[in-house]
Amino acid sequence: MRSSWRPETVHLLKRVVLHVGPPKTGTSILQYTLAENRERLVEQSTLYPSIRPGENSRWNPRVGDPTGVKHDYLLLLALEDPQDMLVYRRHGLTEPELTELRCECLSSLETELAGFSGDTLVLSSESFGNLAVNPTTHMAEIADYAQSLADEVVVVVYARHPIAMARSRQQQMLKSGLNTLDQLDTPWVYPYGRALEVLWRLFGRSSVHVVAYERDVNKSFDTVASFADVVGIDVTGFERPPRRGNASLSMEGALLADALAREFPQPDAMAGNQHPGRARVGWTTRIAGAPFRLSPDTEEQVMARSADDLKMLAEEYGIIFHELVDEETPLWGPEAIRSIATMINQLAKRSERAPRSAQPL
Repeated sequence: MRSSWRPETVHLLKRVVLHVGPPKTGTSILQYTLAENRERLVEQSTLYPSIRPGENSRWNPRVGDPTGVKHDYLLLLALEDPQDMLVYRRHGLTEPELTELRCECLSSLETELAGFSGDTLVLSSESFGNLAVNPTTHMAEIADYAQSLADEVVVVVYARHPIAMARSRQQQMLKSGLNTLDQLDTPWVYPYGRALEVLWRLFGRSSVHVVAYERDVNKSFDTVASFADVVGIDVTGFERPPRRGNASLSMEGALLADALAREFPQPDAMAGNQHPGRARVGWTTRIAGAPFRLSPDTEEQVMARSADDLKMLAEEYGIIFHELVDEETPLWGPEAIRSIATMINQLAKRSERAPRSAQPL
């Protein structure tokens, strides 16, 4: 642990709750709800901080206007090389620049902590879950920092059905223009077993809580209420922002996203480029139709690769995922055709209102 990152003027908390995701487990709606209700959380002796560069920082124009909703900036603790994270690679940060940004963001957190007299700090970033399956030394930096702040660190992890998780992740890649349909045959699974072994080693088994993300079989499943039960906070009456996150694609929407990706290819994403407006506007997510699925062979491979992880989740946490039951909806049915017509009309109206110099999305 770099001693320079340890706060010296902050009182020792009773508990730090580290929500580590991983991706595709309802993280965004939880983060936005916690951020929306910061004052109510403080009334319960709980701080959900806003970690960002300084108000007049030179970094604000370069890294965008951080909302303070997610705590991804805390990953700066874990970075020895600016090339380790895409968001910083986009801006070509040097090591001294990375250090300056890291100092500003930690100062932001410590300023909030200095004015907080409660006992619980909640930190949330799905990227923590990604760190847990990278070299342990990276996650160890986060662990050491959290443990320097409190007597106890509680880690919360959500586990999702591997097929549902793979479908969600591949949809995100597809609608963002990062993949085409023929590139979705490579199975993608989150390695829960590897992540848990790292988290157990850093925090201790009894401190790591794994919760089943049940929305795939229970549409009324509430990630916020689930998290509140684990952490011991009352979210009754909390303001709930509009559901955030990545809206699902239908198969018809996937075919349109595939066509867009082929006609207007995504630049090299690893160089930090983004497809202009593709994921943000999300027109293809508004197309009704058959539920998105990967090929049967790919989904079989996902389950095969997840077998050991599923066994661990069952044995250690009693989490058992049952077979997903998919709705049978015809491809290119009337609802899909109507929704495509609606989208085209909206685009036409938008084009009519746009200045002649504006470029279509």
